[in-house]
Parts: sequence; C-alpha cells; structure tokens
Amino acid sequence: MKTIEVDDELYSYIASHTKHIGESASDILRRMLKFSATTQPTASAVKGTPAAQPVAEAKPVNPVKDKVRAMRELLLSDEYAEQKKAVNRFMLILTTLYSLDHHAFAEATESLHGRTARLFCGG
Repeated sequence: MKTIEVDDELYSYIASHTKHIGESASDILRRMLKFSATTQPTASAVKGTPAAQPVAEAKPVNPVKDKVRAMRELLLSDEYAEQKKAVNRFMLILTTLYSLDHHAFAEATESLHGRTARLFCGG
C-alpha cells in the first residue's frame, strides 16, 4: 500500500462518495473508477515508473472548516438528492461523518442515549 497526497477539495469529493461506514478511500476509488482488485497494471507501465516514495499525509490547515465544507458538499450533492428515503439520507450523513473523523464519531455515538434506550449500539 502506498500513501499519496491529495488536496482538500479532492479528498472531500472522494469522501462524499462513501457508501457505508468504514469504507476505505481505495474502495471508494475502485468503485468510482470501476476498477477491480484483480486488475494489474501492464508490465511496460511498471518498468517505466520509478519507485514511489511514501509521502506523509498532509494535515488540513483548518480541519473544522474542511469538515463543515465536506458536509455542505454532501448535502448539496446529487448523490444525497437522489436518495428517496430519509433513512438512506441519514445513513449517508452518518457515513460521511464517520469518514471525516471515525474517533470523534465513535465517541459521539457512545454517549448518545434516549430516555430508555441507547441510540447507537456498538458491535
């Protein structure tokens, strides 16, 4: 596995196409590009390419604004608008929130409970 650096706008676009909680960026890109895990690059392409060096992940300058921007983009996206059922829109929102910060998402869901029941059950 290699690490690549992408700008915030591209990251938000990829994250907005998350279908389920826990889906990796690789899975999202494979689905978007209709690229299967068994597809291999051609030998000539591999030979001509120098070995890539891992790049440290870039931290956004203002992560709070980036998260707000990602949620705004989701709510304005065609994918969100195409959802016919409210539960599907809600799941898309939860999936996006999870993909933005899974640790904060886990903390928030663990602390949520109604008068008589927990709203989110852990595994």
